[in-house]
Amino acid sequence: MNAMTMTAAPTLERPATPPKTIRAAVKVLAGFTTGQGGKAIDLITSGRIRHAGRGRYRVEGSGGAVYWTTADGCTCPACVPCYHRAAAQVMNVVRRPPALSPDAEDGYRTEQADCEE
Repeated sequence: MNAMTMTAAPTLERPATPPKTIRAAVKVLAGFTTGQGGKAIDLITSGRIRHAGRGRYRVEGSGGAVYWTTADGCTCPACVPCYHRAAAQVMNVVRRPPALSPDAEDGYRTEQADCEE
């Protein structure tokens, strides 16, 4: 019978975010309302926004809808700069996760949705 040696599993620590990156993210959010900034941070921390390559992001809405967004446009129905765009801008200044493969049915259109005035 062999003796088994128990070793502790290595802990994975996330590297600290550099202050320069935090300052850049704060500067980005200054262009949005406090509510939009809070929702953008929630979107990022919940993992509902994923980098999809070339500055595009796939956003999973709370109701199950999927939106495509960039720093300059979004497919959501909001008629003002939305918090999805705020999150995309923050993601552009911090390190991004690996890109997703685009779904053929979702496409990459990021034009602003038609708005009723």
